Amino acid sequence: MRYTTLKYAVAGRIARITLNRPARLNAIDDKMPREIRRAVEAASAASSVHPSAMPSTGCPGDSESRWSHTHAESRPTASA
Repeated sequence: MRYTTLKYAVAGRIARITLNRPARLNAIDDKMPREIRRAVEAASAASSVHPSAMPSTGCPGDSESRWSHTHAESRPTASA
């Protein structure tokens, strides 16, 4: 299947669906929801494949370590 707003790749039993609109910071357009649905349905239809999380390409701040660093002060903390 061909996608214009995401990448779909299978490695072993894992299907990786990656949002791929870096020029638009992966903003959702009219096509993306349909393509995500088709990709998840394709992965679900294959008995040997399981969909995985959807990372994105080229989005500022998409790194967990960067998020942790820049938003550490706004995280809730446990108090005794």
